[in-house]
Amino acid sequence: MKKLIDHQTKFVASITGGPASFSDDMLKRVHARYEISRANFDEVVRLLGETLVEFDDIFTSCDRIVDQFGCERIKTIGDGYMAVSGLPEPNPDHAQNIARAAVLFRRYIRERNRSSKVAWECRIGLATGPVIGSMIGVQKYV
Repeated sequence: MKKLIDHQTKFVASITGGPASFSDDMLKRVHARYEISRANFDEVVRLLGETLVEFDDIFTSCDRIVDQFGCERIKTIGDGYMAVSGLPEPNPDHAQNIARAAVLFRRYIRERNRSSKVAWECRIGLATGPVIGSMIGVQKYV
């Protein structure tokens, strides 16, 4: 528990810009009011698991959408999803295809939010032009 409080003190000090003594005092008041227990940790783990299930569902649906338009997922970055059209084989309709996929992403999120406990938001950016890239290793996805 002491290690956790020391870590939290440093974290709060980095956010507030205040001295460690200020952060330590603030955390002691928080700990006095809210008991840190195994039950709280279990709740965090449960919520994290639910969030990962949500991401899996959303990203799986995005994979299906990009496949529908001949696009390809490049990678996911945290809660971000990156896809491309016109690669590795050039496609004269690449811009229309990725734009159509983007429209379906938005529609999917909107429809999903109607029945989901969590209301997800979606921000989309599109770009066209030359690209430089390479693959390192022997497999695309591990």
